[in-house]
Parts: sequence; structure tokens; C-alpha cells
Amino acid sequence: MKDPEAAQRKRDELREAEKKEVIQAVAALMIPLSLFLSCVIFAGGAFLIVNHEPFGYFMIGLTAAVAVAAFVALIRFHNGYRAKGYVPGEDGSIELESDEASVDEASEEAAEKSETTEERIPVEK
Repeated sequence: MKDPEAAQRKRDELREAEKKEVIQAVAALMIPLSLFLSCVIFAGGAFLIVNHEPFGYFMIGLTAAVAVAAFVALIRFHNGYRAKGYVPGEDGSIELESDEASVDEASEEAAEKSETTEERIPVEK
């Protein structure tokens, strides 16, 4: 029998991984959008400064704040659950890649490679 607490922890971790996946998807859209908007705000601020409007300096300051926030978000973009092997499936649900299946596949591949390499290597007697 499996431990019910371990199963609950795994479900909680999968739920948390799904949340992080959504956050990463939103961040992937918001970072370029915020950088584009900071360029537009800067252009407006530069236009106002050229026309001797003091509000232009505020807009350029706002541009700096938005750009810094976008770059901070870009640096913190990493999703740690993907590094652990939690990847979305075709239907969008997230599952842990099973280690047992990958170990079995790896051992089968290693056995096939060793058999084929023994056939290819000529042995001189």
C-alpha cells in the first residue's frame, strides 16, 4: 500500500506545479508587453520634454520603473518545477515523468547499444 500522506504531498506538489506553469505562461506574455509599453511611454515623455512640458520627466521616470520591473521579472522567470521533471502533457495537465520507466528504458537502450557495438567492433585474433 502507498502512504496516503505521500500521495497527498504529491497531489499538492502537482497542483503547485500547475500554478507555476500558469504564472510562467502569463509572465512570458507580460514581459515583452511591458517592455513595448515602456518604449511607447518613453516616446511620449520625450515628445513632452521637447515641447517643454514638465510631465515628460515623470513619463520617462515611469519608463525606467517599468523597464526595471520587466528585467527583474525576466531574471526571475525560471520555473523550478520544470527542472524537477514536472512538464505539461498534451491535455495541459502536469504529471511527473516516472523515474522507473525512464530507468527501464535507459537500461534497455544501454543493452541494445552494447550488443550493437560488440557486433561492429572487429576483434583480431
